[in-house]
Amino acid sequence: MMKTWSVLALAGGAVLVIGCGSMKEKSDRKLYEMFLQGSGTSGKIAQETPLTEPAPDVTPPLPDLDGDLTAMHLYGALASFDGTPGSTFAGWKMLLLDDERGAARTGDVDASGRFTLTHVNDHQSHGGGKTLALLSPDYVLTSVLSIAAAQTPATIRQVFAPTRNVLPTLVVSGPKMVFESLDGIIVRTHLASDQDADGVPDGMTFLQQSESAVDTDLDGFRNDRDADIDGDGVYDAIDDDDDGDGLVDALDPDANGNFVPEAQDAHADSIYDRARFDVSTVVTPSGVELRLRLELRDAGVPLAVQVDGSPGLLNGAYYKALGEGGQPLMVAWNRLLLDDGTSCDAAAGDGIFGQCVYLEAGRAPRPHEVIFGQIARGSAENPWFESYPFTFPPVTMGAITMQYDATTRTVLLVGNPFGEYQGFTWTTSCYDAADRLTWVGAPAPGERRAQMIPQNVRCTRIGLSALTDGPFPGFPALIVRSGVYDLD
Repeated sequence: MMKTWSVLALAGGAVLVIGCGSMKEKSDRKLYEMFLQGSGTSGKIAQETPLTEPAPDVTPPLPDLDGDLTAMHLYGALASFDGTPGSTFAGWKMLLLDDERGAARTGDVDASGRFTLTHVNDHQSHGGGKTLALLSPDYVLTSVLSIAAAQTPATIRQVFAPTRNVLPTLVVSGPKMVFESLDGIIVRTHLASDQDADGVPDGMTFLQQSESAVDTDLDGFRNDRDADIDGDGVYDAIDDDDDGDGLVDALDPDANGNFVPEAQDAHADSIYDRARFDVSTVVTPSGVELRLRLELRDAGVPLAVQVDGSPGLLNGAYYKALGEGGQPLMVAWNRLLLDDGTSCDAAAGDGIFGQCVYLEAGRAPRPHEVIFGQIARGSAENPWFESYPFTFPPVTMGAITMQYDATTRTVLLVGNPFGEYQGFTWTTSCYDAADRLTWVGAPAPGERRAQMIPQNVRCTRIGLSALTDGPFPGFPALIVRSGVYDLD
């Protein structure tokens, strides 16, 4: 019987220093006091003795409306459009995305419907800003910010710059969130498409249903510097289809739509100037493996590099290590990514942190589920976290098997590893009686289902792999492996 797996696919920081004395400032301080009753933060550095993220100062200074917003806490609260209390969203996660860097800050929604986003950086070299997205307790993308763009039909705005630490209340209405007011908010001119004018950007409507000078959405920002390449209202960091061509990024050889294959594209990820986080999903007959990779691009030395994701996905995960006698061990994963040359991370000390993690039996990513690579900075007593999101694509990955003709030494691929999509490549691996790899075939296109094994190759066992291209050579986005078959 063919088995099918479905993979539908921070803390403390400086607050603003401000003046005092006006009636407006006293009103703002009252807002702070009201907000801070019952608010808190969470977050840990993943290690044997986790460090708890310190809570923000309970008496933060009022915002300096004319000051330099370089590092601050942002406080906010959720409400539901139907009057349901914000406490309904307890356990959800608010995501603040940087318009330029692909970096994020995350904050857990507490029992009062409040959230805190700490150590927020305001980097606006070309008039950029921030946007917000809401994740369910399972870390699935659920809602994005929508701001009316009255002067431009069939569009919305999403990018804003805060002028004070307290955000207006966010009212959640299904796939969109709206600010209750725009007090303390500067709305940027970036537009996102909303063809049916319902306030829900087209990218979220799609999610519910299912050379670098190129500027796909004609918004004046070329693709290699555009945080939302197709202008669909879902930032690329959490978008399954960056260029809006109908082919999800995990299956798209040119995900950013600039007509250069990703593996050859120097601009494929140039917007990520500090770090980039990617995940390769591997499906085998025995389960699901995640190959995690975070490339650190700045000169800073982090306290740790780790992963944050849904407990429903990551709890019980393990990785393989070698014991003192060279015997393989299954080690419970502590969410750390390492740069030691032995953790699926390339060479030691090269700034690439990684780990190959095996999920507990029966667990697999959900469609549009988000996972974060996190860089812990600051000090052990006062850490904060810079998060880089990755969104799992809505792709159903099916099992593959093989047929073998001993007379012609021909291997036939059986099955559709990625549903109807045939733009993948696949290859054959041969092993001898001692399970040593003896030969790997050249990659063949998915449309061609047969490969021949040379007569001079010792081959007593065969395994097949099908894969789609990823952003880096040797790092496919999706992989499906068959079992290993005896030819006797």
